[in-house]
Amino acid sequence: MSVILHVMRKDLRRLWLPLALLAACGLTALTLSGTGLSAHPELARVLFFTAAFFFLLGMVTIGWLVQEDSARDTNAFWRSRPITPGCLITAKLALIGGAVALSIALIHFAGGGLTSKEARMMVCILASTSLACVAVAAVTRNLGEYLLIGALFAVSSDAIAVLLRILFPSVLPVTRTLNDSHSLISAAIWILLSAAALVAQYRIHRTSLSVALLGAAVLGTAITKVTWTWRFI
Repeated sequence: MSVILHVMRKDLRRLWLPLALLAACGLTALTLSGTGLSAHPELARVLFFTAAFFFLLGMVTIGWLVQEDSARDTNAFWRSRPITPGCLITAKLALIGGAVALSIALIHFAGGGLTSKEARMMVCILASTSLACVAVAAVTRNLGEYLLIGALFAVSSDAIAVLLRILFPSVLPVTRTLNDSHSLISAAIWILLSAAALVAQYRIHRTSLSVALLGAAVLGTAITKVTWTWRFI
């Protein structure tokens, strides 16, 4: 536990600037949305760009946080210290999980309260997105590669879904609007396979297996988009 807390304190010291920017963006967005100021067109535009910047900066910060102690670099400083891979990734996930939980709590109280369905959707989407970012950061060598691979994964699912509809139009169900059920199934796929990728990367040190698992998550969400018909929520 002391090793985990040490890693967390170290990360908080080294990443104070992006974390401070995230906090400022989050508070600005919450202020605009919670006070009704976003009803004004100009302020609504400010809210949109602030929220978009918050989301992008959050993804960059996750990559930066994970790659502070790279799992790909065999000469990384942490390997010369009494830090096990399990303790290392636990510390990273604890920080990210705490930030996600705090974000959800702030949105809940500032927004006048979330319904159980809204809270459930937000938890699933934020958890799956954050865990996917952690997994991609763990298998890439640097921040540039992380952003490139992450962007490719983000667009590949939709591209594969379109390709499947073109290739198999008579087999797949008719086109329909994606709903919350699809979002939850996709989130579950990403959470399970991202967690498996992290185990492969930090426990058995198989980067190729981790990448294959993330590719399976992309393919799985694409297939879900074009085949899933059961609407359970």
